[in-house]
Amino acid sequence: SCGRGNLNGPTYRLLQSLPADPRALLNLIYAQTGDEGQAIGHDGEAFVTIGDLIREAIVPPRTAAALYRAAALIPGVTFIGRVTNATGRPGIAIARTNGQIRQEWIFDQATLQFVGERDYDMSTGTPVVNGDTAIVQRAFVSKAGQLP
Repeated sequence: SCGRGNLNGPTYRLLQSLPADPRALLNLIYAQTGDEGQAIGHDGEAFVTIGDLIREAIVPPRTAAALYRAAALIPGVTFIGRVTNATGRPGIAIARTNGQIRQEWIFDQATLQFVGERDYDMSTGTPVVNGDTAIVQRAFVSKAGQLP
């Protein structure tokens, strides 16, 4: 429907409408990203799509949990366990390695809301952090330029 966006530019309403079942959600993502993953493969494209959704939008709690669980179903994604984000906030992480880069996404253990990510360079044999981010605050505001 018009105005809801798509997986590459979602609105909050679109995110609310996504399936809560992780397998159904992952199947939808695979279907909608079908031909886009030629360089990184179908599984890699699904992982990138989920990453873009959790990183670039305020995600409804039910959808955030489903996206975490859907990402965990992608072949090659591993559960890392307890970690902290760049500000020291604890969470649980999942990761996927593509070539010499491992992306680790960190989620709040209770809510499964995305709280940060860490990228590692794996080319040296010992993982080296080359990117570390944290979500400190996200909010809706009434108008552009307004602070929460």
